[in-house]
Order: sequence, then C-alpha cells, then structure tokens
Amino acid sequence: MTKGLTGGTIPLLYGKKEITFNFSKLEVRDILLPFYPAPLDDIVKRIKYSLLFPISSLSFRLHFSPGDKVLILVSDITRNSGLDIFLPILIEELNSCGIPDKNIEILFTLGIHRALKEEEQLAIFGKDIGSRIKAYNHNAWSDETVSPGITSRGNQIFLNRKIFEADKVVLTGTINFHYLAGFGGGRKSLLPGAAQYDSIIKFHLLSLYPEPGKGRHPKASAGILTDNPMHEEMEEVLDMVKPCFLLNTVMDSSKQIVEVFAGDPKEAFMKGCIYFLDHYAVRIRGKTDIVIASCGGLPYDINFIQAHKSLEYSKNALKKGGVLVLLAQCSDGIGNNTFLNWFEHKNVEEFELALRKNFEVNGQTAYSTLMKAKEYKIILVSSLPKEVVEKMSITPATSIEEAMDIAFSITGSSCSAYVIPQAAKVLPYMVDR
Repeated sequence: MTKGLTGGTIPLLYGKKEITFNFSKLEVRDILLPFYPAPLDDIVKRIKYSLLFPISSLSFRLHFSPGDKVLILVSDITRNSGLDIFLPILIEELNSCGIPDKNIEILFTLGIHRALKEEEQLAIFGKDIGSRIKAYNHNAWSDETVSPGITSRGNQIFLNRKIFEADKVVLTGTINFHYLAGFGGGRKSLLPGAAQYDSIIKFHLLSLYPEPGKGRHPKASAGILTDNPMHEEMEEVLDMVKPCFLLNTVMDSSKQIVEVFAGDPKEAFMKGCIYFLDHYAVRIRGKTDIVIASCGGLPYDINFIQAHKSLEYSKNALKKGGVLVLLAQCSDGIGNNTFLNWFEHKNVEEFELALRKNFEVNGQTAYSTLMKAKEYKIILVSSLPKEVVEKMSITPATSIEEAMDIAFSITGSSCSAYVIPQAAKVLPYMVDR
C-alpha cells in the first residue's frame, strides 16, 4: 500500500488496454495492492518439485498404474490458472507412468458458462496438447451424468459422467477469492464446475439464509470457509468423488504463477487458501467516500458477471452511501442471456422472494448487484450500452474522467478515496485502530 497520496497518476487495466488515472484532484488514502511474492526463478522446476513432494499425499506418479484412464479437470477461459505451463508437465508425468495420450482426457469445468470454442481451448493449453489429448466442454444441461450420492442437506448431486468413467481424476485450477464460496479453486472443479444444472441451482441456493426475508447467508462470503454452507457442500461432494490429486496455482497481476499447491485435494487446497489470504487480503483502518477499482483487465472484466466479483470485494473499503467507480470493459457483454430480466424487480425484498421462488445462478448475482446498488452509488466505466447499465440501477460512464465528475457531484471535492488496481484479487478488511 502507498499512503496519503495527494496527486499523481496510476495505470489501471481495462480489458487489454491500460488507462492512466489522474488523481490530482483527489485525496487518495491508499492504493490497495496485494502483497506479491518474488517471482519463481524456475516455474517448471517448482511445479515438478510440488508433484514429487506434494502436500499430505504420495508423489504424483505413485497414484497411477500403466494403462489407467485419467481425467484432468481444468478451468475455462474466465480463469487464468497457468494451464499452458503445468498441463504439459502433468501429461509428461502420466506418460512416464505408462499412460498413453489416448488414455488421458481433459474436461473444461464450465459450470453454466458458455462452451469454449476450439481456438479458445488451444489458446489456453497450446496446439501441441490440443493435437494429442481429447478435450471436452462440460455441459450442465446434458443428461450424461452420474449421481455419487446425496449431501447432508438432502441435495442429490449429479456430475459429468466422464468423472466416473475414469480410473483416476486430477483436479486443477487457480485459487482466488469467491464472493460466495469463500475461495475458488480446489473442490469447485466438481461442484459447480462439473455438475448438472439442477445440482448447481441447489448448491447456489445455499448462498441465501434458510429463513426467507433474511437475504444472503452471512457466512457465504469471500475469504470465509468456516461454517460457509457452500464450502461445506463442496467438501461433501469431494468426499464422494475422491479425486486422487490436486494442483492449484496462485497467479500474479501479470498472469504468472507465483506459487503452486499440489497433493491431497483437501489439504493442498486449504494450504493454498491460507497463503492466498495472507497475500491478497489487505488491511484498512477506515472506509472512504470513494473507491476507484479496476478488475485488473482480462479475464477478470470479460463480462459483467465476472466483473461483479470485483464490485463485491471493493465495497468492503467503502462507507455506506459512498461512491464506487468500477472499470470493467465487459467485452463479452453481460455474460448471461437472462441476467437482465431479474432487474424487473427494483425492490430488494421483492427480488429475494422472486429468487427463492424461481432460483437461477445468475439471478443470485443480479440480486447481489442490486443490493450493492441500493447501498452505494455505483458508476460503471464499460463498453456496455447505457440502457443496460441503467437497468441494473448503476450509473454508466464512458471514461474514468466522466465517472469522477459524477462522483464529485455526489461527494463534493473534499473526500477520501482508495484506489484498487487489481480488484478481482484484493479483499479489503477492517482492522482496529
């Protein structure tokens, strides 16, 4: 963090571009940044070491026998995990165990995200892997599923059939904050990543308090795992499937791998979450009138649904009734065809009842968006049409300069502010003075 700035400029990412923000008219209390560790000297060496000496697990190779059918679960285009670096290493290790390419398959754990085009898949893991290994998009609406069981909350879970056709399942991904499940990564590859739509709906319903009218469950929040009903549900599904190994990464703002957590799917993930919290949760000693946040560019601002996560985290640094300026290009639009329909409900209480009656995953995101739009003044700098932004009860702006003019018209010129250049990665939290 850089404290007490009263003038200067800072670059903010917007899609693939960089925008220079001049804050000379603003008293910036802090620039909230994650604490990035030094880059790894040799990423490949670190990955191989993590496979040889994993967390609470046998070495990677010892989990496999010659001829095993192996399924590797991977993230989609909205989550950069360093797949192009670690996937060739995993496949090389499997080949050395006597497992040929034809026995290895890749499943993109899309949840309800759109299917990836072939060129998008190749952009993620490269042409060499694309020519050797079969890759599939998970389809949440397909009936090609198998149920591993019923959770303690009474939800019968259905997952992609390929998980159960494989002899061994390997989970991969990247650890991030998740605004409902505490953290992304780990068990999230299975639920909701590889789950059937009905299972995904039941899972996301856990984000609401059991009693109608009480809104969001207080523990279904970023950075929280203890007593988080969504995390607990995912852990139960993990126990049902029993994947043999997990490899999760932590990425920096340059989309480079800064740490690797590999081994037992529960223990390695938990170690990764502790590490991520230590580096990406940023302490603040007070909230400000204005927060200026950039998602951090692609893929974090590819659409509004992804950008909403930055909105969720950034609000932690904002006074009630304050102004939140968010830079999110949203080159892929909103991210879901039915999302905007939910904003026919302008009242939060009415919205909650409608959501419980006819729950949709993106309805929950819309509900969360409206809650914040009612509590704060949100100004969005994006490529979305003006009428689309306004329908969400958000004020549109075409530039950071226009957004700040609007902000000052609300707060006046004498106000405090935080700037968060990588808001998708930073979770502000209050500490006592």
